[in-house]
Order: sequence, then C-alpha cells, then structure tokens
Amino acid sequence: MEAAFARAKISLPTTLPSFGSTAAILTAVRYGGAVAVVSSLAIADEVAARELVALRVSDVDLRRRLSAVWSRGASPRPDAAAVVANLVAAHRRSTD
Repeated sequence: MEAAFARAKISLPTTLPSFGSTAAILTAVRYGGAVAVVSSLAIADEVAARELVALRVSDVDLRRRLSAVWSRGASPRPDAAAVVANLVAAHRRSTD
C-alpha cells in the first residue's frame, strides 16, 4: 500500500498502526476516529446502513495477488474446489 500511495504522490503518516484483522481495523474506525483502507466488500453492509462513509480512490492502484490455500495432503471439499475452479476460470477470462 505504501508503494501505491508513493506512486500517486500521496503522503502517509510516518507511523502507521498495524491490526490483525479487518474487524480490528473497523473497530478503530468506529470508536477511535481512525481512517482506514479496506476492501469495499468488508464494509458494504455498514456503508449501505450509513454507519460508515466510503471514499472511492481512483488514482491509487491497490491490486494485490491472492492465493487459494488448503492443507497439504488434503483435497479441498467439493464446494471449495468449485470456488477455486471458478476463480481460475475468471482469471483466464480476464487475461484473454
């Protein structure tokens, strides 16, 4: 995130807090007056309920690589395998 903001010439504070979960980040936003960068999916309900305000940022590329993971030696359940198959298919469509 820091690199994306730097490319967009946006200054960040010299000290940034680190949280262990999105829930912890949102607690800091709700009760601590903090501002955060989180997935729009994580806040959709709160934004729809007008509990949080979302600002879309268009000049900062925050894309990141995600991985599907499962335990070594175990096969994913059929529903989980279907999610992975759909993700792979969506990725292939997006790169065609």
